[in-house]
Amino acid sequence: MAAFVSKVRGMPIHDEASIEFDQPAVDSLGRLDVDGKIRYADGTLFVHWKLRDRTFTRTQNKLQTAELGMGDVELIELEKGWFSTVLKLQVKDPRLLDGLPGVEMGRLEVKLPRKMRGAAEKLVSVVEFEVSQ
Repeated sequence: MAAFVSKVRGMPIHDEASIEFDQPAVDSLGRLDVDGKIRYADGTLFVHWKLRDRTFTRTQNKLQTAELGMGDVELIELEKGWFSTVLKLQVKDPRLLDGLPGVEMGRLEVKLPRKMRGAAEKLVSVVEFEVSQ
């Protein structure tokens, strides 16, 4: 996991700022799942994803990355439920997340297991702080 480093009153602060996610099949045949990671590092929010083929063909899908500056992030928030958490990320320019399955007009919604809630809260607070600067 990536570490968040910031200076508050001259003292560096290190904090976890990444989450991993997976999304169920997004293609019409139900074959391609999405594995991904969202992490913050050095003023940039990285969204990494790779398609995972569930068939026996063992297709080699390459890791893809979208780099978002803090000015590109329009909204990041968590919607907490009893059993899951949904991370919502909205970017100003939809082309920035082009190619990521499940994204509609620059809005990514990722369902996270409850055990990932703490890491997601840290990521959201770090990004919200950086966007507010």
